[in-house]
Amino acid sequence: MTSAENTYMIHGLDAEKYRTFITDILSLSGTPTSQYLQANGILLQILAMLFDDIGFQESSWGKESLVDEIKFYLDMNYAEKLKLGDIAKTFGIHPNYFTRVFHERFGVSPKNYLTNLKLKKACRLLTTTELSVAVISASLGFEDQLAFTKSFKKAFSVPPSEYRRQSRPAAETSLPPDPSFL
Repeated sequence: MTSAENTYMIHGLDAEKYRTFITDILSLSGTPTSQYLQANGILLQILAMLFDDIGFQESSWGKESLVDEIKFYLDMNYAEKLKLGDIAKTFGIHPNYFTRVFHERFGVSPKNYLTNLKLKKACRLLTTTELSVAVISASLGFEDQLAFTKSFKKAFSVPPSEYRRQSRPAAETSLPPDPSFL
């Protein structure tokens, strides 16, 4: 599974072929309405090229696109106090179906994915900031500091404060250790 930071990037794309189109947008002239319409036309050409470059297939649009959209929602809103039933309702699907297709697509339940994502963010915050454990816990949408500490200790076998203490020398020279289960 790719990390959330890398999921929405297109790697290996020849950006040079898009430069002309972007330059054309930046040099548009005319009335605001004509500029708007011209820019949209160019943007549609760019989107068509991107779809070709990534090999987009309409046949894959459906179940996978919905679960990808939900994953994107989780990636963007992980800090909220999310309830999986509410997410399923928002996307108009049954919670059991949501859990099943998410697990089929990503190999992990949505609940575990969300918890792992929060804990990965917690590791980064613990090693790169001086924020208190209580502030980190609250900023990641945990019910309370005790629930956060319990989840963290279960995942890493040490409480957050000890993880911070052990990781400090590593934080000064590199990124925090990447938990193996993420």
